[in-house]
Amino acid sequence: MLATGFAVHACTPGPGNDAIPPLPDPFTFLDGRSVTTKQQWSARREEISGLLQKYQLGTLPNPPANVTGRVVFEGSAIGWVEVVVTEAGRTVGFTVNVENVPQGDGPFPAIIVPGPSHPFPSDFPGVIFLSLDPWLIAPLGPPNTSRGKGLFYDLYGADHPAGSLIAYTWAISRLIDVLEKHPESKVNVNRLGVTGCYRDGKSSIVAAAFEPRIRLAVPMESGVGGTPSWRISNDLKAQGVGVQRSNEAASESTWYSQAFEDKWSCNISTLPYDQHLLLALIAPRALLVIDNPAFPALGSESSWGSTRAARTAWQALGAADSIGLTQSTHYLCTYVPSQKVFFQAYIDRFLKDKGGVNTTVWESDKSYPNYQEGKWVQWKVPQL
Repeated sequence: MLATGFAVHACTPGPGNDAIPPLPDPFTFLDGRSVTTKQQWSARREEISGLLQKYQLGTLPNPPANVTGRVVFEGSAIGWVEVVVTEAGRTVGFTVNVENVPQGDGPFPAIIVPGPSHPFPSDFPGVIFLSLDPWLIAPLGPPNTSRGKGLFYDLYGADHPAGSLIAYTWAISRLIDVLEKHPESKVNVNRLGVTGCYRDGKSSIVAAAFEPRIRLAVPMESGVGGTPSWRISNDLKAQGVGVQRSNEAASESTWYSQAFEDKWSCNISTLPYDQHLLLALIAPRALLVIDNPAFPALGSESSWGSTRAARTAWQALGAADSIGLTQSTHYLCTYVPSQKVFFQAYIDRFLKDKGGVNTTVWESDKSYPNYQEGKWVQWKVPQL
């Protein structure tokens, strides 16, 4: 359900709210140098990661000193993974549910779901599902009452600058640490995906962007602050479209850092990045964006434009068929059959290593006649 009734951080009119500039060029460093090789893209990727942490997401901590855990099964198909993390004399622990474990020795591909809104595991035989309770890590709610709470902040301190999305990424990484040490889980740690809807879709994007061990990301209806562009969303809002503005998304919960909520969400036009660059951090690994135009607040047109802009990173890296988008009007957070077909194709190719699978998809049941590609994307795609 889309959140309502939260206090919105008011923006003072200023340069950041006036004419909205094009999206930042993925292939140009801050100092003006061009990206012309894959090695330079790796460096540009690190620069983008730093920008996102500095202005929006908060800092992702380095791997902790000690991560331990165990895998427990109840019967053959369900169980849980216990994760225990120690850092600077503090220890926290959490449990991740395991279900849909296939018969046999494995290892099997797995999909991590950072929350309750995900597809029925039984719809995807042969894939283990690992369900994390994000509220234990960093509870979502109004920033003035929820920020700095949860296991992540018990470990790193209530004043740690990370927002909830970075905290969830950290937890997913610690889960993978434990899985790497415990092959009895039957999880193939080299074939991991992540998915979720709305808030869990946001979590899926950030986790895949910052955790390179994730091979496939399938965010669904992630809404503004997920796949949609801040700039395009704000522009659409100014035209009367009912999409969230950046300051509204930042005020909804503790997704982002305090600095983003207080300052940068009102000055999007001055930022040296946008959400297309968050998506580009996943390239050349696989990304399937699942959207729903039925809810204007989610920003399906903005997601369309942002994902098209991000796709240039995959094109530059020679992996254009590793990114796709499908938009279908339906109930909120419902995995409909027409989109499940593409989800299955991405699982088959990128998690099950099946050959001959067509993962080229770019479709929507809604048209965007006023969308102007040249207004937002003003760069040429290099061949790296």
